[in-house]
Amino acid sequence: MRMPTTGGNGNDVIRILDGLLSARLVWSVVRWQIAVDDILLNGLTIFLFPVLELLAIAYCYMRTDRRLIMPYVLLPTAFHAYMIVRHCFSRDIMNHGASDIYTLMFCLVCLLPLSKDELIDRIYVFCTTMLCISLFSGLASYVKLLATEHTIIIAQGIRYAGIFQNPNTFAHVVAYGFAFGVGSFLLRPGNRSIWVLLCCDLVVLVKVLLDSQSRASMLFTALACAGIGIAFLISWRRILPRRQSRAVLLLIMAAVLVMLVLCILFIASSNFRNAVLDVIRVPYNQGDSLSRVFESIVESFEGASRRDVLREITYMHWQDSPLFGTKASSIVEDFPERIDENTGSHNSFLQILATLGIVGLVLFAFMTAVSLICLAWTVCRSDDRRLRTIASFMSVMVAAMMVDSCYENLLYMSLAPMVMAWYFIITTAYQLKSVGTAEDREAICRLKSRERTERK
Repeated sequence: MRMPTTGGNGNDVIRILDGLLSARLVWSVVRWQIAVDDILLNGLTIFLFPVLELLAIAYCYMRTDRRLIMPYVLLPTAFHAYMIVRHCFSRDIMNHGASDIYTLMFCLVCLLPLSKDELIDRIYVFCTTMLCISLFSGLASYVKLLATEHTIIIAQGIRYAGIFQNPNTFAHVVAYGFAFGVGSFLLRPGNRSIWVLLCCDLVVLVKVLLDSQSRASMLFTALACAGIGIAFLISWRRILPRRQSRAVLLLIMAAVLVMLVLCILFIASSNFRNAVLDVIRVPYNQGDSLSRVFESIVESFEGASRRDVLREITYMHWQDSPLFGTKASSIVEDFPERIDENTGSHNSFLQILATLGIVGLVLFAFMTAVSLICLAWTVCRSDDRRLRTIASFMSVMVAAMMVDSCYENLLYMSLAPMVMAWYFIITTAYQLKSVGTAEDREAICRLKSRERTERK
């Protein structure tokens, strides 16, 4: 692995890149709060960090020995290059060109080579920043509500969007930030400030999920917490410090107990059941049997606010050009209600298929599949418990995000923190494999050197 030759402190470049990464995440939330009507200023708010990242990559090539990791950099580059070309031909480039460049530059700067310790520090910075963004977004939203309405209690039937334009966006930013915040704890379990931030953010998360009534965010949170709990019981509890391991085990036991109590109340109390159904926006009639209630819940999640209709219309439009896809604006024109082109079918994978065709979906799937293989390789082959923990944590997050992305278009044509979280996992998986391969090569070299010495 090539290392910097900047002179003095060779970690200066990485500190700058980590700071740039953290600032970009924060800016992805802050820019939502800035109303910019001028097209040039709006472009500046979007392209500011991609330009800075381009300059950072150029600096690394001119002043250091760091080069983009081959051949992994070819995977996101191929997908983004095809996406940009396809959006040009479909005349979607004026709508989606910003997000194409936005995620491409993020991937490239994340694929500058890192040592093992630098990679671990980078992941800690990312997870901690996501946790702080989650807590800030929640607290700022309720401070705003308190200042305007003099209360933080949301009236029944109202979905609160916080400082964002959409309640689903609000809930996802908070939920993703909390889930990634667990990664900070796994890397620094003895850091008390992380414990405090996680506990505070957990309270905020519960409040946000109840007030936003975002079912997709609830599903993501449930899957992420379940996966984290299972991974802890299988492996993490043996590698965490004893005190922290016991504390987490107690939290899991308390969570299971709370869930059992809630399930009993849901079955036994019609008032409590109706309150839960109102929160998750499931239609019901007074006196419905439990079997009918569960059928309504399944139907509600399958339809998901008429998402089934959106998926059907999007699929029909894809059939007009199955290989290369069709124009995004032509799809939303036939939707039963006005929906933003970036949101589209509310399904990341179907949206990619419909607008980029089979070619685009194959490139996206190949890029993702290789990252999953890299994560699995690290879990099975790495000798470093920190890398194995990171890889298993990232695997849990990928699974939860893929399910969530079947209900929201989070991974494509987006400038939100969620899309950066996705590409951070993709590039981190490649970095883990690169670091592991470098360690294997070093081990082989040491073994051969020892064998030569013994022969002499």
